[in-house]
Amino acid sequence: MPFLSTDDDTRELRAGETLVGSGTQATWRLSNADLAARHFSVVVPGEGGRPKLRAASPQGIVVVNGRQVAGSGVELEHGDVIGAGTARFTYLDDPNRPLPASTAAAMMDRPAFLINEEERVAYPLSKKTVSIGRDI
Repeated sequence: MPFLSTDDDTRELRAGETLVGSGTQATWRLSNADLAARHFSVVVPGEGGRPKLRAASPQGIVVVNGRQVAGSGVELEHGDVIGAGTARFTYLDDPNRPLPASTAAAMMDRPAFLINEEERVAYPLSKKTVSIGRDI
């Protein structure tokens, strides 16, 4: 059974949809993480399928391993790091299985994002210095 973990809270993802957000309709409600009422969902299929993460709306920006999730969603792999609002989650196939080295490094190095609200795009700020604007 797969799990989703954030800080000191790890939850089992049962078959079907788990909705993460700040609203009353959310299956997993986080009120202090700058999330939309319905921010993203993880759908766990029956036997043999990979869980799939999708933003709950076009306004919700969600990143997996530093890349923005497209509207069609993304299949999750063990150790994937999910960023939504100010919260970071880790997807686990098995909580006893070690995390890949890339996940451990990603958890230590928390990237920042510049969000274009108008275009609903998140740009990772991966360099020490980032210039913003048209001039050099």
